[in-house]
Amino acid sequence: MPRVEEISREEAFEECLIEEAQDRKREVLTYLKKSTYSELRFNKYASNIIGHILGDGCICLSKSIDRKRCKVSLNYIITYGNSRRELIDDFITNFKKTFKYENLNLMLREDKKNFYTVTISNIIIFFSLATVISYPNKIVPKGIFNSSRIAKISFIRALMDDEAWVDKGGTITFANTNISITTTIINLLKEFGFKPIYYKQFPKLPIHKIYYCFRLPVSDNFKYYKLIGFIHKKKKARLKNWLARRYSRLGSLVEILKEDTVSYGEDTRKLNIVVPNS
Repeated sequence: MPRVEEISREEAFEECLIEEAQDRKREVLTYLKKSTYSELRFNKYASNIIGHILGDGCICLSKSIDRKRCKVSLNYIITYGNSRRELIDDFITNFKKTFKYENLNLMLREDKKNFYTVTISNIIIFFSLATVISYPNKIVPKGIFNSSRIAKISFIRALMDDEAWVDKGGTITFANTNISITTTIINLLKEFGFKPIYYKQFPKLPIHKIYYCFRLPVSDNFKYYKLIGFIHKKKKARLKNWLARRYSRLGSLVEILKEDTVSYGEDTRKLNIVVPNS
């Protein structure tokens, strides 16, 4: 009679986990072969959602374990959260235009403090984005640098909406704990003729992180408003009001400020932006 080794419940569970993980891996590979998003195009819509994910969003892989059934479930999650509904709507619109997938499984949640969270659970989209931004790290994809001018503007705007602010003196400032993201935005802004000033903000306590920052000189404000701008209503209004006060003697500027920033469909190379003299 063959000898039967007795194993504990914990050992049996571990073996079950290994088997489940192997099945999951085969499932993932099958999905990836069917995926049409393995090579993400860096158009104006995709660049926007990548910017938001690098800003106030994330992609994460969570695991839920059912010990009674000895089953492991992996959840492939893309999330984006913000207190501004206009940014949430912008993210959702661009996400749907980028990933026209029938089982999008997109959920929007609002808490008591009016903070909105968008959650998308989709294995194909997860791996498409994970490959681009080198999950689990947040690395700016190289495709951004080779994308069109409009796609670059869309990427800059998304990150500036999430991570920048306009102070009372009209200065636009950007801060992020990821030096790669900050330097990328600086280089892209320089491509458009802006003159960002880079600096570091060191923490007061050792447990806090270093922020890598830049600010734009106020002489760049008019060009920024017309070329890139903000979707964030409060930031947009503060910048617009500062420009109105700064150039209050120029009646023509009032008409200029009535127009919105460059639309996604407009070729920015045709623009002739002239900064008025104060």
